[in-house]
Amino acid sequence: MSGAIVTSGDVIQAERAGAGLPDCFVVTIDGQAATGKSSVGLRLAQRLGAAFLDTGAMYRDATALAIEHHAAPQDAEGIVRLVAQTRAGMDWVASPGNNYRGLDGAMNARLRTPGVDAAVSIVARHEGLRLLLIDWQRGAARAHKRLVTEGRDQGSRVFRETALAKFFLMAEPGERARRRVEQLRAAGVAADAGAIEANLRLRDAIDASHAMKIAEGMAVIDTTHLSEDAVVERLAGLVLAQADRAGG
Repeated sequence: MSGAIVTSGDVIQAERAGAGLPDCFVVTIDGQAATGKSSVGLRLAQRLGAAFLDTGAMYRDATALAIEHHAAPQDAEGIVRLVAQTRAGMDWVASPGNNYRGLDGAMNARLRTPGVDAAVSIVARHEGLRLLLIDWQRGAARAHKRLVTEGRDQGSRVFRETALAKFFLMAEPGERARRRVEQLRAAGVAADAGAIEANLRLRDAIDASHAMKIAEGMAVIDTTHLSEDAVVERLAGLVLAQADRAGG
């Protein structure tokens, strides 16, 4: 695996949304659970004048559906059939035209329960489900001229050859557990930091065994000691720098 470790010297300020960017592009953000991919990705999309796709939410939704329909996480065929029947045509993309509404509070709370946390990495391993959702993800890129998309395999598989810029976010497990506890408690969900950290370490191991890879050309960013603002600024600057190099 290879990836470029990002330093502060790589950063430039984005002057305005979409400035200096091509008419059509995809930017990918992959990485470990609870590294801020969703919140950073949404804000980066706003900065770049792009639509935003949270593919992690797609896999969490598949897991929640399995739980709600009493399907075992290991039931690959049943889960694929359930998702195909109930989610075909669903618009997962938050775009400038709808003010980035994205998922509402009830949907987010549904996707962040301990039960979903415990099973999502198992569900996401099913290749049939990944192929179905990858097809929908590529369809989202065709439907939107500019797209920022986050997940586990967006830069390493889904848009490996076509992304303008590819990022991989990481952070220490303890810090990621702290962030997840903060997120859950803000949503009114009880959370145990120790249990969450143990689950994150397990998910890292499972994800690394199949979907989560640091691909050639990815910029690797450790967010442990960075604020969300700092991460957004860094990514925005790197996207513009890459666009400048590609245009040159």
